[in-house]
Amino acid sequence: SFLSRLHNMSKSNVSTQLSFVHLGGNVPSLAPNQDMILNEILSANRQRHVSTYLEEQRNAVAQSLESDSDTNALSSVSDITGEPKTDQKMHPAEVFTVLFSAPLVWRDGEHAYHPIEMLDFKLEKSLLWQCFSEASRNIDISFDNATTDRLQAVMTRGCKYLHFSGHGHPYYLTFEDGSGGIHWFNVDQLKALISGGLEDGKPPFDFVFVSACHSALAGHTFVESGVPHVVCCQQESQLMDSAALSFTRAFYLALAFGRTLKDSFEIGKHAVLSSATVLKPDEEMKKFMLLPEDDSHDVPIFNAEEVPEWPLAQKNGAANSSKRDVNDSLPAPPAGFLGREADMYQVLNLVLDRRFVNIVGPTGMGRSSLAAALCHYIDDRKSTLLFDCIYFVKATLNRPNVGKSSPIVSLHNQLVLSGKTQAVSNDADLDELIKEILLVLKQTKSLLVFDKIETLDGTAEAQDFHFFLGQIFEQTEDVSVLVTSNQSIGLSSLVSVGESAYTLGPLNLRNTVKLFAFHCPHLHSSRERKGLLEELASHTLNNRLAEDDEVSEKIKSVLGGGVPAKTFAVAYEMTVEEFEELKNVKIALSSGECQELKSVREDQENRDDIMIAEEIQQDEIVGEDSVSGKEDEMIDD
Repeated sequence: SFLSRLHNMSKSNVSTQLSFVHLGGNVPSLAPNQDMILNEILSANRQRHVSTYLEEQRNAVAQSLESDSDTNALSSVSDITGEPKTDQKMHPAEVFTVLFSAPLVWRDGEHAYHPIEMLDFKLEKSLLWQCFSEASRNIDISFDNATTDRLQAVMTRGCKYLHFSGHGHPYYLTFEDGSGGIHWFNVDQLKALISGGLEDGKPPFDFVFVSACHSALAGHTFVESGVPHVVCCQQESQLMDSAALSFTRAFYLALAFGRTLKDSFEIGKHAVLSSATVLKPDEEMKKFMLLPEDDSHDVPIFNAEEVPEWPLAQKNGAANSSKRDVNDSLPAPPAGFLGREADMYQVLNLVLDRRFVNIVGPTGMGRSSLAAALCHYIDDRKSTLLFDCIYFVKATLNRPNVGKSSPIVSLHNQLVLSGKTQAVSNDADLDELIKEILLVLKQTKSLLVFDKIETLDGTAEAQDFHFFLGQIFEQTEDVSVLVTSNQSIGLSSLVSVGESAYTLGPLNLRNTVKLFAFHCPHLHSSRERKGLLEELASHTLNNRLAEDDEVSEKIKSVLGGGVPAKTFAVAYEMTVEEFEELKNVKIALSSGECQELKSVREDQENRDDIMIAEEIQQDEIVGEDSVSGKEDEMIDD
């Protein structure tokens, strides 16, 4: 509520003076993402205030100088001092590359796949974007996924500044293998790769920032490869913690403004010490290292000119690669989406190998969430997975014209909105729409996603949709189709393209407890959530067989049976009394004394089934194209 009020106020003139908020001693402390949101709001206020001041200064300077039509408007007045400066050509932007590594699974010696908890890079990306936007310097940021091929490409392009973020390991660097798996990259391999990028005996990078668990290993490896300046940030959680956020924000802001690496590192450490959200700051300081330890780092890394607007536009008018490439047509997975890494890996490799894939599962199992998360995963890896475009279409019964299949119309509308084709008249027939779509898709490698196609069952549009799929596979070569449904659509062969069905099952106990803890309003901090996970699922840690034992199954049934929609409903409808009993349910189940809670949960499951059925019926009546709100999306999914 506090952040929402600030956000709304920041849009008015009332709060443009509100530049700093001190929350020292606030209980409970802001979570890292809340702290990030607050700083973004305050940063926007500061930028508006500074922009107003600078605009006033420009006007004053303009009035005191005679107008000159040959003056370069972009460089005539300093954005910092308001003083006129000589007309000069802008130097090329300094390029800063960010590589993120988030493999989905690792494979053991028996060729069994094990999930790797997904890292959430959105917060880290937003943080870096905010720092360089506030500095407003001629620095171009490019985001990419961390494979050895992409690292080599970065060195080939001559990029001198690298930020690496990902999982860590005591003996290996964890890169991605290009198809969702992990690439165990040892120290000698990294040294060999970097030595291959030497130019005139000089290392390819002047500066590297490593954010990962066991980051010191990677840091020392870069140093041994000749990189003169390396910063290590020890990360031990899925999200950047408060200390890492405070350090990274202050460090990169100072660095972008041209401060020396030594000064920026000290500024970052002092930000940790003075942060109101960092517990035990003296201990947290040990997370950060500046290597080599005995060398001088009293040099600036960036020496970029200030620019009137960041990111700077290219000569053709397009934004440079710093501009965040956000695919607004892709739905976001619901809040708390987790535990589907292995499923994502399997479906991803089906999509890469086959042209027609169907995620099959009952309502509430998370088919739509999995498809949405997979689309974002692919979209973040365009340079590796090589899909030019992804189009996500939710099938509904809200048809604009009888005889036109809603998914086909929706897809055509997306192509029109993206500027790929022209709108057609209202009386255009289905064949004309399909012709326009095929004309666009023939020129690209695209992924088409059609969600919940069971809504077409029993309608004339189902036959049209099957015909459309046949046309896609017959007349294009590089277009793949992913659908979600409650069953196989029954097309064993479409122009020699068979249906590859993937059955989505329930979450295991640990992920069920994690999902419940994420949504349960009776848990208020990450420490409390971890405590509940320890109480209910500690016996499953490093013991896969325990996931299927009697106690695990009974606990999971109390929390919705591993069906995400039911777990979501249980979390929000559980009373305080039931929650207190839940915390001891493991002991109670082991002694057979938990019949009352089981009965209550069975009644709750019946209500959940009715609620989900009513939700589906309402969707079919109203024909909503998307579910509004993350909570509704989770229930619907």
